[in-house]
Amino acid sequence: MLKNYYKILGLNNKANGKDINDAYHELAEKYRPDKHDNDPVYAEKFADIEEAYKTLSHPYTREAYNDEYEVLLNSQVIHREQLKNAQQMVQQHQQLNRQGSGGSWFGRMLAFLLIFSLGAWLYIQYDKSNINSSNHGAISNYNHISATTPDMVVKQWIEALGQREFKIAHTKMSRAYGGTFKEFTSPKRYGGVYKTKLHTCKLDKKIGMRDAIVIANYDSYDNDNRNGNFLQEFYLEETRHGWKIYRIKTINKRFF
Repeated sequence: MLKNYYKILGLNNKANGKDINDAYHELAEKYRPDKHDNDPVYAEKFADIEEAYKTLSHPYTREAYNDEYEVLLNSQVIHREQLKNAQQMVQQHQQLNRQGSGGSWFGRMLAFLLIFSLGAWLYIQYDKSNINSSNHGAISNYNHISATTPDMVVKQWIEALGQREFKIAHTKMSRAYGGTFKEFTSPKRYGGVYKTKLHTCKLDKKIGMRDAIVIANYDSYDNDNRNGNFLQEFYLEETRHGWKIYRIKTINKRFF
């Protein structure tokens, strides 16, 4: 489920950059694990604070998150209304039973089953919406064959690196990218990347008819066991074999 990064930092979605920065430093200092004997509860809270700050502190990743956040909020409002309507139906049914204790046992049981089925259906729809809204944490297992949009290609590329499936990652590169498979999998390129964790991935803009730019923010480990965060621009071209990456530009990176 999509995390509420604004709530984690004690802010609303109108907060400016200074508000986010101030809230992060205050909370990070308060929940630092080393100040609490490395208590796992504080460590988890601190990790959420770090993740929220990394996402909201950069315009690209914040914009992508805000889009998903708005979709989630709208879906929650809709499902609250649906659940409210279901509850009203239950109350009306109970009231009718009290007013007229007549009516067959079979009729009351049928009404109960209908209401129960409606409640189960609403719950399933709500659960699906939460799953579909989530794009954070460990990357899901995307179907490598069905990537039809530039952002999905980039998501699959990052996932493949995280699982050390370098052949799959390399198939998503355009010939224009250059370099051999051996060079691609060298530690100086992408062979050292593993255990990726995607935060955001969004189509930034189309360039002409057959080119696109995707912005992605993700964490990964390398061969030296360094945990790093990368904010990158992926340039893609549409070929007869689908969208392919032909250039990767690093906007920001840091190791912790």
